[in-house]
Amino acid sequence: MDNQRERLPPTLNNADEEKWNAWTRKQDKTIRARLQQGDLDSMVNLLLFGTSFTKQPRIQMENLTEASKSGLLRARVDDLVAGVRSPGANERLIFLRGPVRGEGIDPEAADGARETGVFVYNNLLRVMQERKTLAERGRQLLRRRCWTGHRCSTIGAFR
Repeated sequence: MDNQRERLPPTLNNADEEKWNAWTRKQDKTIRARLQQGDLDSMVNLLLFGTSFTKQPRIQMENLTEASKSGLLRARVDDLVAGVRSPGANERLIFLRGPVRGEGIDPEAADGARETGVFVYNNLLRVMQERKTLAERGRQLLRRRCWTGHRCSTIGAFR
């Protein structure tokens, strides 16, 4: 381990067992939060692009406003909620019951459909905001690179 010391985070230099355990717990918590976030992101992707729970057409992010106005988004949310409430043998819908229940929502309860629907919508809004933030960061990076003289045409992913 001594020959790998330079690769350790600074907080673990000369760390005792207590510091290692604290660091491990913190890393575990961070990783589990990222995994949970990934589950919720998957739920949003299923809402927009999934076909196993609905006959409604898929929705591209760029068409969300239109889909909302036309009622398509609401129809897909309603179908997803119905699927989570009664998933049958659909593994994706069975899986989604975990994150929903993890938020203290019982999809089968009297108010479960409404609460599940709100949960789905809130996560869709979160994903939309994250995409907006990432796009803005990309534009800032592009402006910064162009300003410093780097070839802007090579960074087309952020346009």
